[in-house]
Amino acid sequence: TAARGVETFNKIVDLKDDVTKRLLALGQRSGRALKVLDLLYLQPATSISAVAEQLGMSFPTVSALFRDFVRMGILVEFSGRQRGRFYRFQSYIDLFK
Repeated sequence: TAARGVETFNKIVDLKDDVTKRLLALGQRSGRALKVLDLLYLQPATSISAVAEQLGMSFPTVSALFRDFVRMGILVEFSGRQRGRFYRFQSYIDLFK
């Protein structure tokens, strides 16, 4: 329904505001972190290598950002693998349930 769509939209805006504020605490790395966040709204399940390629960032840079995102509770690793891990932006995905 339209009401549910508006409610979901408002929750997305609130989530984006909350996550953005947390990422700004990363200091100099916050600019890159915000670029990763923007991509996560388009692809809420992804890998470090996919993000690095799409944003033109190095694998070590994105890997460090993903560690921060996991530590902050923004991303959840769900593949259970040591290499080629996959992550999801769970709080965003949950808004559509």
